Amino acid sequence: MFIPEARKKQNVETPDLCGRCGGSIVLLEVKTINRSKEEIDVINVNSRRSAVCMQVIQVQLGVSDSLKRKITDKINKAREQLTNYAYDGVQRRIVFLKIHLDISARDSRNIAALRAYVDKQSDKQVEVVCVIESQRGA
Repeated sequence: MFIPEARKKQNVETPDLCGRCGGSIVLLEVKTINRSKEEIDVINVNSRRSAVCMQVIQVQLGVSDSLKRKITDKINKAREQLTNYAYDGVQRRIVFLKIHLDISARDSRNIAALRAYVDKQSDKQVEVVCVIESQRGA
C-alpha cells in the first residue's frame, strides 16, 4: 500500500510503499535515473533529421563518474527516507532503482560494471535492487 498522506504531512519524506509478506513488513522507495540531457538533445536533433544526416552516438567504455554520483545520491536519499521512517515491525527496507541508460553507455561490459557498482550499495539496513533499461525506446 502507498504510505498514507497523513504520514507524509509531518515534513519528513517517507518511503513510497509499505507492504506485508507473510508476517514481515517491507518498506520500498522507488528512484529513477533518466537519460542525460545530452542524450535527449541528440535524440531530439536526430528526430528532425533524415536518416542520411543523423548524428552518430559513439559507445563509451566505462561507467562515468557523473552516473556513479547520480546513483549514489539517489540511493543515499532513498536510504535516508527508509531508515528515518518510524514504523513498528519493519524487517526489510528496499530501494528499487530504475536506470534508463544512455545509448553511449549501452555496452554489455558497462552494464555489468554498473550492476556490480549498484550491488555494492546494499548494506545490513537497506537492500538495493536495480533494473537497467538499456534497450531503445525503453
